[in-house]
Amino acid sequence: MQTYSRLFLTAALLPLATALSAADASTSATPVSAYLSNPPSVVTKVTVSAREAYDSNIYLTSVTNGTNVANKDSLITSVTPAITTDYTISPQAKLNLGYTADINIYHADSNESYTRHTGTIKLVDVEGDWSYNISGSALFNDGSKTAPNYTGAWGSPAIGGGERWGRRAYDLLNGSFNIAYAGNGFLVRPVAAVKAQHFHTDKSSTSGSGYQNFENRGENSEGLDLGWKSSPTLTTYVGWRTGHQYQDNNLYATGNTNNNYGNDLSRVLIGLEGSFTSWWKVNLLFGQDTRNFTTAAVALSNPTDRKKVLFYSNSSMTLTPTKDDTITLSWVRYLQPASTGRNAYEDQNAEVQWRHIIGAYTLGGGVRVNTGSYLQGSRRDELDFFNVTVGYKINAQSSVSADYQHVGCDTSVANGAALLAANALNDVTNRGFSRNIFSVSYKLTF
Repeated sequence: MQTYSRLFLTAALLPLATALSAADASTSATPVSAYLSNPPSVVTKVTVSAREAYDSNIYLTSVTNGTNVANKDSLITSVTPAITTDYTISPQAKLNLGYTADINIYHADSNESYTRHTGTIKLVDVEGDWSYNISGSALFNDGSKTAPNYTGAWGSPAIGGGERWGRRAYDLLNGSFNIAYAGNGFLVRPVAAVKAQHFHTDKSSTSGSGYQNFENRGENSEGLDLGWKSSPTLTTYVGWRTGHQYQDNNLYATGNTNNNYGNDLSRVLIGLEGSFTSWWKVNLLFGQDTRNFTTAAVALSNPTDRKKVLFYSNSSMTLTPTKDDTITLSWVRYLQPASTGRNAYEDQNAEVQWRHIIGAYTLGGGVRVNTGSYLQGSRRDELDFFNVTVGYKINAQSSVSADYQHVGCDTSVANGAALLAANALNDVTNRGFSRNIFSVSYKLTF
């Protein structure tokens, strides 16, 4: 963790060093006196949202066995105060600070209740052909330290029941920076990013108990983008990233044996950012993702299995075919160590959302498909989300909305019969579940 902190601090200071170097070469477009003589313009916005929801399956399981309760429903009360402050330091430099407290009370089981604190910071500066962007977030989730327990032969729900660990006690830190030169139709952009997740749930040393132990994990990456203006409104570039994902050793590792899915990563990427037309904006980044695992990934016993070449995507686009319609599409696909520390999986999210405005009303709906393809066990989980929403803007400060979401899931295993015979925990026949969530929200802006 200290290594990643030093990396991010060094990255954050690079723009300052670059700016000083550039100052030696040419006169700044913004004299220092302009920063000192004009105090920052400050705009602060406070919002409070209240939400009442009904969830038909808070444990994400449709089978009762042992401590598992099928289709357990609950009312959920949520209150979310938030504050954001925008500092306009100069016409070129802007700083944004934010804080949100997301308070969620599960009336049927207080163990699922949590309060999520999130702080954000973003600094953007543009000086002629040069710009830099520094952003970071710190999330502290005040939730139960008792992890979920799945005692059925099928183990945890699809993709490890990720929403339930999201209600537990953990911290998540993110940071990124880039400095870019975009003159004469060219783009040169060094980039860096760091992410660290630390779980605070209690652990059990009893193997096979069904209790979920969570292992800390994280990632750092650095790289460079080189591009050109392929049209007046669109930049095309090629990118390269190198870095490392880490994961704490699995608690069940015997003796001093390492057992984790830490890996080195290398990506060769193609990117498009900007717009094709006035109503079609894109931010596409995709390419080849190569991973090299060590012998610590004990389940990947064959050396040839420790090198994985996968497809990577972090892409989105926004369409506004009319002034009242907005369509957003996104596709994120990458490999990461599992939260339980016992596997690594390719996490893929594909999503389409539509919004239509009719006077003071907003109508919308969408679909999201989340799949997890695991390296060990040849298992593939799929979660399908369908949502619709109706919103009404009461006035400039307040609005209400009603939402419905249906969730369904399915699991498949390659050579399933052989795997089931070898390990009952790979049983997939009862991993599927369905879930319905109804909610009504009110938002007030000060």
